[in-house]
Amino acid sequence: MQRYIARRLLTMLLLALIISILVFSMIHLLPGDPIDVMFGDVRDPVAMATIRNLYGLDQPLPLQYLTWVNNLLHGSLGLSFRLHLPVSDLIMERFPRTLMLAVGGMLISLLIAFPAGILAARRYNSWADVAISAASLVGLSMPGFWLALLLVIVFAVRLHWLPPTGYVPPWENAGEWLRTIVMPCVTLGAIMAASTTRMLRSSLLEVLKQEYVTVANSKGLADRRVLLRHALPNALIPTITVIGIQLGQLLGGAIVIERVFAYPGMGLLLINAISERDYPLIQATILVFALSFIIVNLLTDIAYAFIDPRIRYE
Repeated sequence: MQRYIARRLLTMLLLALIISILVFSMIHLLPGDPIDVMFGDVRDPVAMATIRNLYGLDQPLPLQYLTWVNNLLHGSLGLSFRLHLPVSDLIMERFPRTLMLAVGGMLISLLIAFPAGILAARRYNSWADVAISAASLVGLSMPGFWLALLLVIVFAVRLHWLPPTGYVPPWENAGEWLRTIVMPCVTLGAIMAASTTRMLRSSLLEVLKQEYVTVANSKGLADRRVLLRHALPNALIPTITVIGIQLGQLLGGAIVIERVFAYPGMGLLLINAISERDYPLIQATILVFALSFIIVNLLTDIAYAFIDPRIRYE
């Protein structure tokens, strides 16, 4: 296991290098110039040239990339063009908020998906199975922004139970923080629960047809024990894969959901950075997204060995 993790970490470094090159190249292909955006309608060639030189934008692109990588190796993500603040400080402020959103959405998804998936598999072709399958299909087909707007209309506009947008840190007011994060988490959780439910149901149905499950039932073991001790662990491998992909996507920023609820996370930070052509902030944010996804994939692979002892990495 240690050698496998070491190889994966080396692969992660290589992937991070490739991603950094792609991110840097793609950002500089975006239309528009950050200095033009910064000055707006006021055009002072001397001041613009000075600012361009200050940020190193007058250098050749390969030299700009090497300078950026050198700063990364020294622990600096650069200075935001738009906010004039260290990018690392902005990332450290926003990433925990997106992490809270991702964890909350994932918990809601699992609380919905596991009971629903298990019930649908155990009651195959019953009314419960049909209802759960239909609800999962609706969840897969429903755009996330539409569900978010529906929740805002119902719980914020009509009932006045929850604030429609905004964010309050938990250390300032835990109650208000919970009220501001409920709707974004429920939106993400409901969307993710649909695919997780369908995957768990199909995996569990396949496992329940295996011979060892039939043997366990023939020995007179309780149905719940057969399900939880024999069938469910073997059905978790593909389900864990789906959960890992979803968590990686959430840590990469639930951009649409954060935009709808004006939630100040990584996704909203990236949207504002792109609109302002804030190169250092765009590069750092996308790099953090990519590294988060890679790390979650590694943790998912490691989880396989704990779920199924037959899986061994060398």
